[in-house]
Amino acid sequence: PQFEGFEFERDFDEVDEDEIGRFLLMRGVSFPMLKYSNQTYTVNLFEGPLGKAIGHFSRQLERKEDVHSGLITGPEDSWQFSVLIYVGTLAVRSAPHDIERLLDYLNKHGHW
Repeated sequence: PQFEGFEFERDFDEVDEDEIGRFLLMRGVSFPMLKYSNQTYTVNLFEGPLGKAIGHFSRQLERKEDVHSGLITGPEDSWQFSVLIYVGTLAVRSAPHDIERLLDYLNKHGHW
């Protein structure tokens, strides 16, 4: 896979995309040969312990009733892997339901 916007080149000088793919595969996360793009719109910093930061940002999301945002925690120097592992895990969880919906659609309409 191709990863754009994850800043691997900046943060990990000598790591190529194949090594990143192997790292993720060893953790049970695989991606089809596609292009993935990450766009960072805002960065919010919180000074203090991780537990308090999680509570702070969780309360913010709850107050706003923001169902389109999420909070991912992980090591600062390898945030890219936290995002990719989350995306891979989310895809695996939703795949059975997505396949079921696709098969239902094909049964009802007889075509794509």
